[in-house]
Amino acid sequence: MDNWNAEAEYTSHPMAPGVYAEFKEHSGTPHGFIFGAGWAKAKPFLLTSPDQFRAPPPPDISSVDYAKSFNEVKECGSTNSTVRTEDQTHEAMWWKDFVENSHNRLARSLILQEKLNLWEAARTMALLNMTIFDAYVNVFDNKFYYNHWRPYTAIRWAANDGNPETMEDKEWNNLHKHTYAFPSYPSAHGSASSAAMRVLSHTLGTGDQYTFTMTTEEVDIAGPFFQKDKNGSSHPYLQLLYRSWTGSQSLQTLFRNTFQI
Repeated sequence: MDNWNAEAEYTSHPMAPGVYAEFKEHSGTPHGFIFGAGWAKAKPFLLTSPDQFRAPPPPDISSVDYAKSFNEVKECGSTNSTVRTEDQTHEAMWWKDFVENSHNRLARSLILQEKLNLWEAARTMALLNMTIFDAYVNVFDNKFYYNHWRPYTAIRWAANDGNPETMEDKEWNNLHKHTYAFPSYPSAHGSASSAAMRVLSHTLGTGDQYTFTMTTEEVDIAGPFFQKDKNGSSHPYLQLLYRSWTGSQSLQTLFRNTFQI
């Protein structure tokens, strides 16, 4: 049993600068609900333990780097942003699809396109899903290790962060008016997507240059390309987290371990 969805202990924290905590109705979920604590305790396929790779800490909330990311999310990720373009909005909603959905759908289409035989297809799907699983295990271990607050809370409570370059907005909300009930850093979407795309490009021998069309469950318009770095760049527009906090650097060894199988 991998126990990814098992009950896991999580101690809720009172409101404090930089710390993940429930903030009124921010997650749209029952009070006290936390998602993903079981992922941090699951048994991985390829990693030696959930905490094998410790991501570097997020920027200090008093820093210039933090303020830069904060203000980008505040401006570009708000519900009625005046600076986010129509294309950026579409990009954000496109990438809202969960990695295990979007990349398995992509893998199936590429297997047909490349005419892989049964063994090659089975190996590709197995490597892809083991890697996505382990990426989630590692990233949720890091999320609960750092317990960093989400932009929804950070922006509505910015008067308490001690950073003169951030301004509070108590009415601020994000593009899709929902905030996930788990800490923000590092990005599960960015980490799992980066790892998944490396598996597919390596398995298919395409490197980083590959063009095709696919659909998503989130919007009904097919996209002309699938670019692995777009997942991270879409999140400031959707307001899931900050652009640079994808956590993909922690997964380089995971990627190498995958292809020792």
